[in-house]
Amino acid sequence: MNNDSYVNVVFATDEEYLPITAVAMTSLAANYKDARRLRVFVLVDRPMPEDDANRFSCIAERFDIEIYPLLVSAEDFSAVRTSRGISAATYFRLGMHLVLPSDLEKVVYLDSDMIILGNIAEVFDTVLDDRTLFAGAEDYNSVAHRKSYKTPPTSVNLNAGVLVCNIKAIRAMDFLEEVSAYIEQNRYLIFHGDQQILNYLFAGRMKYIHIRWNMHGQLFEPDWVASNLSGRALISPEDAAEGRKSPSIIHYNGAMKPWNGGAHPRRRDWYRFARLSTYNDIFFEPSWPISKTKSRRTRSISNKIYRTLWLDKLSQALTEGYRAKGTRTWLDRNVKGGKLWKQKPFDELRVLSEKQSLIQMHTFLTMRGLLRRDKKFSAADFVRSIPRNAKVYANAPNDDLEGGFHENIKLIFQTPNVGMKVLPYEADFSLVLHMAIRTSGFWDALLTGSFDREIVFGEAAFFGAYAGYFDKEAPTVGRRPFGYILDDLCYYYDARQPSRLELKLNDNAYRLSDAEIDRAKRLIKRIRTESLTKYNRNSGKGREIVLEPGSVVAIDQTPHDASIRFGGAEKRTITDMVAAAVRENPGATVYFKRHPDNVKTDRNILPSTARVKILPDDADITQVLDQCAIVYVVASQVGFEALLRGKKVVTFGMPFYSGWGLTDDRQAIARRTQTRTAEELFHAACIDMSVYVDPVSQRLIEIEDAFDLVQSLRRSEIGVDTQSDFARAAAE
Repeated sequence: MNNDSYVNVVFATDEEYLPITAVAMTSLAANYKDARRLRVFVLVDRPMPEDDANRFSCIAERFDIEIYPLLVSAEDFSAVRTSRGISAATYFRLGMHLVLPSDLEKVVYLDSDMIILGNIAEVFDTVLDDRTLFAGAEDYNSVAHRKSYKTPPTSVNLNAGVLVCNIKAIRAMDFLEEVSAYIEQNRYLIFHGDQQILNYLFAGRMKYIHIRWNMHGQLFEPDWVASNLSGRALISPEDAAEGRKSPSIIHYNGAMKPWNGGAHPRRRDWYRFARLSTYNDIFFEPSWPISKTKSRRTRSISNKIYRTLWLDKLSQALTEGYRAKGTRTWLDRNVKGGKLWKQKPFDELRVLSEKQSLIQMHTFLTMRGLLRRDKKFSAADFVRSIPRNAKVYANAPNDDLEGGFHENIKLIFQTPNVGMKVLPYEADFSLVLHMAIRTSGFWDALLTGSFDREIVFGEAAFFGAYAGYFDKEAPTVGRRPFGYILDDLCYYYDARQPSRLELKLNDNAYRLSDAEIDRAKRLIKRIRTESLTKYNRNSGKGREIVLEPGSVVAIDQTPHDASIRFGGAEKRTITDMVAAAVRENPGATVYFKRHPDNVKTDRNILPSTARVKILPDDADITQVLDQCAIVYVVASQVGFEALLRGKKVVTFGMPFYSGWGLTDDRQAIARRTQTRTAEELFHAACIDMSVYVDPVSQRLIEIEDAFDLVQSLRRSEIGVDTQSDFARAAAE
C-alpha cells in the first residue's frame, strides 16, 4: 500500500497520559470516514507497559485502524519545560520527522486532551505547498501571545494542539538546528513550550484552518466571545459561532479538563468517548448537580441543594480568604447571618482589612527578620546559588513576566518557571514583586516562608532601567529593567522593620576597601555626567530648565506609592513638605516637581505663587538636580540621586537613605546608628544588594556594563550606535 493510501495522525504522550490519549484516539477512529487507511503513530519516550499496549491493540482491532508506537527522546528539550500543563511529551513533535516512516510526507498532529468529532481526513487534505510547514487554527489568545513572543501583531499564530505538518518540507531544511538555536538563546523565556517556539520561528510558513478544527479556551462561552474575542484574536465571531455549534475538535486545554473535574461546557462529550474507550473501567463520570434531562420538579430540588452547597462554600471561602485580614468575626455575623454586606460599606471593610493586613504583615516580617538577621545575603551570591530551572513563585501578572516589564527576572534567575502558576509549597523560593496586600498572590508569596524557604523582595534597581512601565514607544529590549535590587528580609523602602540593606549599613564592620571606594566614586561621577536616573530613555534631554540660584526643589510622589505607605508618611505629608520648604527658605524660590503619574490627574495640584513655582511636567529631573541647592522629599528615590550630587536633602518620610547622617530628617529612625558616606550608601544599595543582566547575551553583568547598555540604547534610538548586539536588538 503506497503512502497516498493513508491518512496519517500523530499523538505524543507519556505513560501517565496514555488513558487520555486512548479516549482521543477512540473519538478519532469512531468518526473516521474515508477509503484510505487511518494510520496513527504514538510518540512515547519508553515502551508501553503490557496492559496499555493491549488496550491500544484493542482500539486498532475494534476500529480496523493501524497504531504504531514510536520511541522518541525529548531529553534535549527537558530543560525548557515550564508549567504543570507542559510536559516533556509536548516536545516530541519537534523531532517526529526523525522517527516517522521515510516515505511519509504529511501528518496531522493532535494533542491528547481533546476529542475528534469530525472526519480527520478533511483536515488532513489541507493543501500545503513547499513553503508552508504547518496549518492550524488561530489561538484564541493570539494577540497577547504575539506580544509575548515578540512577533508582528498580524503574524500567523497557531494553537499547536492541532497541526497539519509538512514532514517533507521539514526534512528538507535544518529544522532542529533552528529550533535548538532558539532554545539556547531563549531557554529561560519559553513559557508556552513548543507552541511558542514554532510560532516565533515559522510564523511566515504557516496558514490557518477553520477554528472548528480546534475549539479551545473559552470559545464555547458565547458571552465571553461577544465581550472579549475581538481583543484577543483575529477569529471572526461568525467562525467562532459556527465552531461552537458544530465543532470538529473539542480541545480541553487549560484547567477545564473533564477527567480532573473541570466544568467544561462540553465535558459530557468527553465522557461519552471515555465510556467507549478501552479504559472505560478507570473513568467515572460525576453526577452533575443540575441536569436539563430531569423533570422540572427534580431539577428544582437539585438546584436548591446545589445553591445551598454553593452558598455554604462561598461563606467558607470568604471566611478563609479574609481570616488573614482580621474580618472573620464580621463575616460570621453578616455573611452567615444572611445580611450579606448590608451592615458595613465596602470601603470601610476594605480599609479595615488593609490596616489589619499591614499589621499582620509587619508582625510576620519582624519575626522572620529576628530569625534571619545574622545570616549573610548579597544579591549576586543569592542569584548564583539558584539552581537552573528552579521553581519561583512570584506575585506578578503573567503579562508582566511573559514578554512584559519583569520578563528579565527570568534571565537573572536562569529559569522560565517564574510566576503564580508555581504553587507556593512547591516553589524553591518566592519573589515579591508587588506590595499588593489586597491580593492573594502577595500572601501566597509570604506563605512560601512558612515552608522554610527563601522569600526575596525585588524591584527595579535604582539605575537599572531604560524605559518606564508605561512607555510603549521605547524599543522592546529597553522596556524591561536590566537591574534589580533584592532583599531577603523586606523591601528596602519598608521602614517598619530592618531590611537587609539597613542591617548592612548599620553593621559597624561594614567598611569599603580603597578599591571599592574608588569604584563607587567613578560610578557616581558617571551618574552625574551621563544624566543617569531610574528610567533613562528621556533623562538628560528633556525641556531645558534654568533655575534661580540657590533654589529649592520639592519632589512630588503618588499618594499610593509604596515608599509613602511604608515610609511613615501619608498623602498630606507632601503638602506639609512644601509648606516647610517655603517656611524654612524665605529668600529662595521653591520649585515643585510633579510626579509623572500625577500629571493627568487632579492629585497634588498646588497653586503657582511668587514663592512656589510648578516645574513643567516634561522638565528633566537630572537638570533640575544639577542646578538646585536643596531638595525636599518625602521618600522619593530623587532624594538618593540628590545625595549623590552633593545636594542638601530634607526628608519627611523614612527612606532607606535617611538616618545615616547624610540627610536632614524630620522623622528619626532610632535603629539606624551608624554614620555613612555617600559612597558606602551607593555601594551597599547599587552593588551589594543589586544584580544586573544583559538581556541580549542573557548573562549577569556588572553595574558598569548596565550603564553602558543605557548609553548604547540612547545612541541606537538616534541612529548612532549600530555595532553592539544591544543596539541591534533595540533596532529590531
